[in-house]
Amino acid sequence: MKTFAVICVVLLLCVETQAQLSERWYRFYNRDSTLIGFKNAEGKVSVAPRFQPQSAWGAFQNIIAVQEKRDGQYLNFYLTKSGREVGLDSVHYFDNGQDYEEEGYIRFRDHKTDKVGLFNKFGDIVIPAIYNDLTRVNNGLIIALSGAEKVRSEDGEHSSWRNGKLILIDTSNKVLMEDFNSYRSLNLFSLSITKNPHPDVIRKNFKAKNGTYYSFIDYKKEFLSWLKTNVLNNHSKEKLGSAFYDNLAYFKPDSGWVSEPKDTYLSQNYELIIKKLLQVNATDSRYSIAIDGLNGLIFNSPDFGPYYDGRNESKTKYPVLSLIFDYDEMTPQHKQDHFDFLRTDDGYRMISLSIRNP
Repeated sequence: MKTFAVICVVLLLCVETQAQLSERWYRFYNRDSTLIGFKNAEGKVSVAPRFQPQSAWGAFQNIIAVQEKRDGQYLNFYLTKSGREVGLDSVHYFDNGQDYEEEGYIRFRDHKTDKVGLFNKFGDIVIPAIYNDLTRVNNGLIIALSGAEKVRSEDGEHSSWRNGKLILIDTSNKVLMEDFNSYRSLNLFSLSITKNPHPDVIRKNFKAKNGTYYSFIDYKKEFLSWLKTNVLNNHSKEKLGSAFYDNLAYFKPDSGWVSEPKDTYLSQNYELIIKKLLQVNATDSRYSIAIDGLNGLIFNSPDFGPYYDGRNESKTKYPVLSLIFDYDEMTPQHKQDHFDFLRTDDGYRMISLSIRNP
C-alpha cells in the first residue's frame, strides 16, 4: 500500500507540473505600476512583481523575455516557468520588440558574435548561436540565414542582411535543405514529404538532402485557384456572399475605414464587386497578389481572436492575401483597388476592400 501511495503522489505531482507548463500566465502590475509580475488564469500570483513594465509583452507560455533592475543595472534575460534564468543579455529583438515564444521555442542573440540561436521552453539551447538570423518556428521548421553581411543604412539607424544563404532546418538543427530562397509565399504548415515531386499545381517542390521531395502549398497559387473555382465560376450573389467574412471593412473617402454586415454591403454593391473581381479572368488585366498579416487596429473584434497569437500578432498560419488592381500607373492619379482575403480553416474570406476606381 505504501508503494501505491508513493506512486500516486508522484503521478499527481507530474500532472500538476504538466498543467502548470501548459497553462498561460498573464502580466500584472504592482500597486504603483512600476513593476510587473505574473498571474495564472485563475488570478493566483505565480511570480511576484519584479520586472520592468516595458518587458514581457504577451502571455507567459513557457519561456519569456524579461528585464529586471539589479544593483543599479538593467538585466535582460529569459525566464522559464520553473524560475530558471537563461540568455543573460542575449535577448533577441525583432521589429523593435523582444522575441516571443513560438511552438515552445524562442530565439536568442549572442551580442558578442551577433549570431542567433534557439532555446527550448525549458531554457536549454537546442540550436547554438551560429546563424546570422532565424525565423520563428513554424510547424517545427525554421529558415536560417548563414554567411550574410550586415549593412547599415546611410543614416545609421537601420541595418539589413546582404548575400548569404537561406537554409531549411528543424528544431534539432538538422539541415533539411541547403537552398530555400523561395520560401516567402509558402505555407510551412502544409508540408508533404514524397518520393517524387508532388503533382498538385498549387504546391512548390524542393529536393531535400536525403533525396525525398518536400512540398509546400504556395499561398498565392492556392488563393487564385480558390478565387476562380469558388467565386468566379459561379458568381451569384449567394455564392459571393459565402466568400465574405460576416462583417466587411471598407474605405470611405469622407469617413476612413468603416464596417458593416456583409449582406448590407452586398445588397448595394454586388454588381460593382463582381465586375472588379472578374477582371482576374481578363487577359489584359493588371493585378498582383500581396501577402501580409491582419491589421490589429482594424480587425480587433473578439471573433478575430483565433487569428492572433498570445502577443496579439497575426499568426503566420492565417495570412491576408490582397488582390490589387492597378489603373493608370503612369499618371499622377495612380489608382488601385484592393480586395483583402483572410485565410481561415474554412477557406479564404474577404474581410475588407478599397475601391478607388469605380
